[in-house]
Amino acid sequence: MKLDANAVSAGCIALCIAGLLLLYFFSETTSRTTPLGAKFSSPGASVQFEGAIEKITPKQSGCTISVCGFSGCIGVFAEETTVDCNILHVGQELAIEGRVRQVQAGSKFVQAEKITLG
Repeated sequence: MKLDANAVSAGCIALCIAGLLLLYFFSETTSRTTPLGAKFSSPGASVQFEGAIEKITPKQSGCTISVCGFSGCIGVFAEETTVDCNILHVGQELAIEGRVRQVQAGSKFVQAEKITLG
């Protein structure tokens, strides 16, 4: 069985292109940013940033935290399963990982997936 060199080359190129497309569509990237940078990220983007708590508002299934850095603030919603809101206090440093969400009014917040206390 003899293989044509052009057919082998074309097959390799097609497999490489298919692999790159799979990586592009299924890769998850997390942007390391600031609270203000998270505010300007597109909805659905994964972000990671650090800041200090300015305000804590208890909610029925968690809490909303206003997290501020040197450049600005953003609201972060943390469910009960993400962090115990009772141990948080104003001025505490946090590292947040989560997804940017947008409410109908146009303002953005971060849905926390992981919170590391500083």
